[in-house]
Amino acid sequence: MRILLATDLHGSAHAANSIEQKVEELSPDLFVACGDITHFGDSSFDLNFLREIPVKTFAVLGNCDPPELVERLEEMGVNIHGKKVEFGGQKFVGLGGSNPTPFDTLFEIPEEEIARILEPLMEPGVILVSHPPPFGFLDSTWQGEHVGSHALLDIVNRFQPRLVLTGHIHESRGIVEGPVTVVNPGPASRGNLALIEIDGMVTAKLLSAYDRPD
Repeated sequence: MRILLATDLHGSAHAANSIEQKVEELSPDLFVACGDITHFGDSSFDLNFLREIPVKTFAVLGNCDPPELVERLEEMGVNIHGKKVEFGGQKFVGLGGSNPTPFDTLFEIPEEEIARILEPLMEPGVILVSHPPPFGFLDSTWQGEHVGSHALLDIVNRFQPRLVLTGHIHESRGIVEGPVTVVNPGPASRGNLALIEIDGMVTAKLLSAYDRPD
């Protein structure tokens, strides 16, 4: 399975267009949008691009998206927040929003609620699609402070998902390899994406929207 991953578009029409172009170039089996799709719900941004992507699409919202947009994603058939779904022989579990931040953003979830949402859905080997990262994994701010979710870290430690697709922390773009591979492609609003290949092993590569296909 080939997954094209984007996060933190923040209402950028250029990012949406770049994603559509990369889908055409790379022919992934699945596109995943990992939150902060809009910029605080800016109504000028056309969410319909998610419906028009010509491959299977899964999406969760981020803390900068109004939580009422979950219903909109549900109508499009792309929402996986609070769900476990199967595609291509892989199981996916989704979590939108984020653990609490100092900024009182639109869609924040207490740590105990994150645990309550995820625990009934999780099982070993799933792919976890979560806007916030687990604490200690690609969650460092410019000041070096770790701001990921402790509840997510506990979930990852106990259930050992195969792969965690995340975003939220713009400055922590990267890949952590290991028994659990964690990928933050960096903000799509700055042209960042990632490509993940699952074929027995998990391999991931950070991309720029401006890269040419291999």
